[in-house]
Amino acid sequence: MALWCCPLHRRFLRVPCGFYTFLVVVTVVWAILSMIVGFNNNLEDADFLGLPACPACLGTSWCHQFLSGHLRLNFWWRLRLLNFLNHKQVFFGQFLDAKQGWVSVVFKRLASADEILALDQRLCHEAGLPGHCNVSRAVRFSEKDRAIQLNTEAASGWSDALRCPSRRLLQQLAKRHGEDSVVSGLAHFTYTLRLNPEPVILQAFPKSEGWPFPHYLGACGRFIAVVNAGPGLWSFVGAPWNRRAALARDLLNLAEKLTWNDLHFSLYMLDVTFDNFAVDPIDGRPVLVDAENVLVVDREQLREAKPEGWNEWYESDSDSEKDVSCEACLTYSYTSLCNRLYHDHNFYAICRNLLGVKATWRGWQGGLLQGAPPYITADGRLITLLQQCEQPTDRFKVPLKVKPKIGARVHAARELKIMLDGILKGPQ
Repeated sequence: MALWCCPLHRRFLRVPCGFYTFLVVVTVVWAILSMIVGFNNNLEDADFLGLPACPACLGTSWCHQFLSGHLRLNFWWRLRLLNFLNHKQVFFGQFLDAKQGWVSVVFKRLASADEILALDQRLCHEAGLPGHCNVSRAVRFSEKDRAIQLNTEAASGWSDALRCPSRRLLQQLAKRHGEDSVVSGLAHFTYTLRLNPEPVILQAFPKSEGWPFPHYLGACGRFIAVVNAGPGLWSFVGAPWNRRAALARDLLNLAEKLTWNDLHFSLYMLDVTFDNFAVDPIDGRPVLVDAENVLVVDREQLREAKPEGWNEWYESDSDSEKDVSCEACLTYSYTSLCNRLYHDHNFYAICRNLLGVKATWRGWQGGLLQGAPPYITADGRLITLLQQCEQPTDRFKVPLKVKPKIGARVHAARELKIMLDGILKGPQ
């Protein structure tokens, strides 16, 4: 069984103070010149949006907003000079809503220039055209794109979302996808799934139905727009204990929602870091703002196919050497995620990378639940539950004789959630 680990490394260079002064001066001068001569990012520029590439693009449902001047970028995000520092291709701005006025919005290109170019060349090759062909023509006239439709075999492995696709999953994703028309057919849908499935996930599992994702607004060319979900989770690591405890409880609720829900799809988070979560300013709950690395499993398909060991609990192993030494790492097996009805991955990911003592990010270690008041840690129950959620032991599996359908880690996570809820409701 193959194990996969996603390490994130941070390196810092020590340079003289004068270098930073020089860099700031050059940046300011260039910014002023850019604004004067118009060398900046413009959301009304079809070429900047990648609109000529359509239907090899993310969609056109929001082009009327992009091209009408109802959107604007915040100052620093207008400067094209700084685009090379923006490796995630995320831009912050505002949208002029008729009822609410200016609303904070996030614009995403969802891939680097190199990743987009690589996919364009692949699409040209599949259409039997030269590598640097007109990708719009390649997609529009490609018989393969028209034939793919909802073919699970062809779509398998396009992205993490489709590591183990089922026909029901593809139908769920397609029927909620609002970017295609009679002209484009399934081109936007298939292109998005191959580049970055985030827009498809946000539409198939929308915030309006209680899913912990940002509200999707629409796409134009190779950009999408989503409502700004709020400040990043990282900004709360120094918050008062009660606030962090509430976030920890809600993160465990989020893990449960993604794992078991009425649609019978399990959504497993493969990239869990403080930067990938925000906190909704209205209800104060965490939101997963980066849905690129979400693996979706059709639980109904598992019940029908019944692969070997399908209904046996799978407990994630967070004690491997790979998991100990790297920042924000997760060890997981695609095979186990796709073939087990009962899997504790989401609880493991939340406890390991956000709540427990092993949680590390930007050189900081300790998790959201560090520094609890002495009257809470005195009996040791909080620490024990947190440790069991990070790495269960055989001793903790005794309750399974009574509750055989609850894994040890999930049992600990639920007990931890109940404890946190009681603390938050009790006298402060």
